[in-house]
Amino acid sequence: MTYKNINGLKAFIAGREFGLAKELFGLTDGKHRTEHHQPCILSDCDSDNDAFRFNSTEGTFHCRRCGFGGDIIDLAREVLGLSFTEAFDRIADIAGYTDTDTATNQERPSQERKPVSPPAPFLPTFRLDADSPVFKAVQKHRPDILFDDYQRAGAKLFRDGIAIPMFDNAGIESGWVRYFIDGGKPKLLGKSGIVGVDAIYNLRIAKQARIVFKTAGVSDYLVLSGTIERLGLEADYYAFTNGAGEGELPGKFEALMRPALTGKSVGVIQDNDEAGESGALRWAESIAEYAADVCIVKLPPVVFDCEVKDLRDFFATDGATFTDLLF
Repeated sequence: MTYKNINGLKAFIAGREFGLAKELFGLTDGKHRTEHHQPCILSDCDSDNDAFRFNSTEGTFHCRRCGFGGDIIDLAREVLGLSFTEAFDRIADIAGYTDTDTATNQERPSQERKPVSPPAPFLPTFRLDADSPVFKAVQKHRPDILFDDYQRAGAKLFRDGIAIPMFDNAGIESGWVRYFIDGGKPKLLGKSGIVGVDAIYNLRIAKQARIVFKTAGVSDYLVLSGTIERLGLEADYYAFTNGAGEGELPGKFEALMRPALTGKSVGVIQDNDEAGESGALRWAESIAEYAADVCIVKLPPVVFDCEVKDLRDFFATDGATFTDLLF
């Protein structure tokens, strides 16, 4: 398969995005030198005369009315109804870009394996109870994650928070992600792994799914997997994540991911920050070696005046739906 070198395309068309957008979508020159204003070109947006703004310096757009924004690929996907791959190819063809990264034909440098730390000591836990004061305190800190989402992942209560188990490539419990009730961020105990009950088995049966999503972290995973189940879409879509998020090297999980994701369409969901962009690219490049189609799913930076930093923010807005993630 051919991995779409999105960074290469962006570098190739840098400074020409507005000209390409004019050719593709009929955008008009605005009265401002760098920011071009006009009514929104999205069919379902009833905007005023200057709500849609395309910044020719940055190569990005945003509509103040409907909140949609992104780059020229995002615009092609939305306006022309294309998948990520189709939008990439359409823009590359018009721009004359031909440099794609054929992942299967490249020798990737082997990564030096670090010594594996021993599993964390046994963490005493007890049955998850939605009425527990501990759970209520944790949910106050993570109100977007429902009780059923924690329960689905096999979470247990411990003295001052909630623990979610992780599994290594042999399917053995290897550590815990812990949510404290003191307002701190989730803290990882033990070595990292794939998150969820029977995670190894579940990821392998993901062969049944049409699209498999890799989220940027545990909180996003809980929200997305819960959304998929509540919509009754488990037969077509599957979500998974690793314990330490996008900063972790994907090579350590290849033995698990390769048999599960070979020939699949995979969407790597990117957080809206620099670390999220580089991490999503790293995971997409690795998975592209055996998946049929890999797309980096970029979240809109703003939805209805609400800033979107990650998938939890995205689903917390009234205007976001699961179908917005499809490619």
